[in-house]
Order: sequence, then C-alpha cells, then structure tokens
Amino acid sequence: MKNSVIDWTTFFGALILLLGVTIPLILFPDKGQVFVNQLNEFITTKLGVLYLIMGLAVFIFLIYVAFSDSGKIKLGDVHEKPEFNSFSWAGMLFCAGIGSSILYWGTIEWAYYYQGPPFGLLPQSKESIVWASTYGIFHWGLIAWAIYTLPALPIAYFYCS
Repeated sequence: MKNSVIDWTTFFGALILLLGVTIPLILFPDKGQVFVNQLNEFITTKLGVLYLIMGLAVFIFLIYVAFSDSGKIKLGDVHEKPEFNSFSWAGMLFCAGIGSSILYWGTIEWAYYYQGPPFGLLPQSKESIVWASTYGIFHWGLIAWAIYTLPALPIAYFYCS
C-alpha cells in the first residue's frame, strides 16, 4: 500500500466530506435550498468585506512567495532544464484560465445578472442591464485570480516533488 498511486487517507477524507454535504442536499432538497440560500445571504451580506480583505491578503501573499526564496523552488528534476520560460508559462496559464472561463461565462454571464441582478434590483429592468454588463468584471480581477491560484501552489509542489 506504501507504493500506491492513491493517497487513501486523503481520498476517503474527501469522499466522506463530499458525501456528508451532498447526501443531505439530495435527500432534503427543499430544506437544502433554504439552507444554502440563507448561507449565501449571510456570507454575501455579512462577510463581503472580509472576503475582499482575504482576497487582497492572498494576493499579497502570492506576490511575496513569488519573490521570496520559496518562489525559486524548482518543480521537477534538479538538473532538468525547463521546457518553457516563465513568461511562456504565465501566458499559457492565463490563456487556459481565461479561455475556459470565457467559454462558459462569456455567453451566459450577462443573462445571469440580467435575470437575477445583485443588490435587490428588479430583474429585467434598465438598472439590471447596467449591472449585467459591468458586474462580471469582478470575476476577472486580481483578487479572484489570486484566490484561484492559492490552491495551485501546494498541488504543484506535491505533484512535482
């Protein structure tokens, strides 16, 4: 079991967590919907500023890591020359992230905000059109990308080491 490709402790831990969340939602969909809506309302109204502060802290942390000694850790074999330079890697990661996001959200995000605008605006109103055309920018900013990037650090490190 020591040479197994799968880390069974992590696998079963994640599986139990996943089932612990999804099974109650499947068995009690109406109560689950009420709970998820209340949780969403609480997080967005009470913790919105904390979310932004946390995102900014993550962004600053990632900049620190990039320019610290930890940012110089080589992923892969010690004497292996990188196939791509840093600029090319950054370009590929950026294009992959933007490309996949635009493929999904680029065609539907405006309609999503038009039909269900934030801040209690009336759906399908003139105000919701204004928000629908501008609100999506929050998905494409540095804070959102920092939050997406943070889990990539340990995944890449443990995958390549």
